Amino acid sequence: MKQELNLSDDQEMKLRDMKQKNMAQRKAWKDGDNKSDMSNKDRKMMKKEGRNGMEAQMKQILTPEQYTKWQNNMQAKREKMKANKMRMRSDKSQMNSMQSK
Repeated sequence: MKQELNLSDDQEMKLRDMKQKNMAQRKAWKDGDNKSDMSNKDRKMMKKEGRNGMEAQMKQILTPEQYTKWQNNMQAKREKMKANKMRMRSDKSQMNSMQSK
C-alpha cells in the first residue's frame, strides 16, 4: 500500500498503528463471550461500524487524492471477492448436480 498510495513514513506509521488497534479490537470481539449472544443483524451492524470507523481514520491520515485512490482500490477488491464468491457458489452447485446424477 505504501507504494500504491505513495505514503510518507509518518502516514505509514499511523496506518500500521491503526491496523494493529483494529486487529486487536476484532480479536477481542471474536474471542469474546458475547459473540454467541449476538444476532446476525447485530454482527452486521458491528462490522459496518468498524468499517465506517476505519474509513474515517483513513480519511484523516491520507490526503484527498490518496483517499480516493484507496477507496477505488478497496472497491476493486470487494468486486473481485464478490466475483470469486459467486464463482465458488456456481462451482459448488455444479458439483452437487453432478453428484446427484
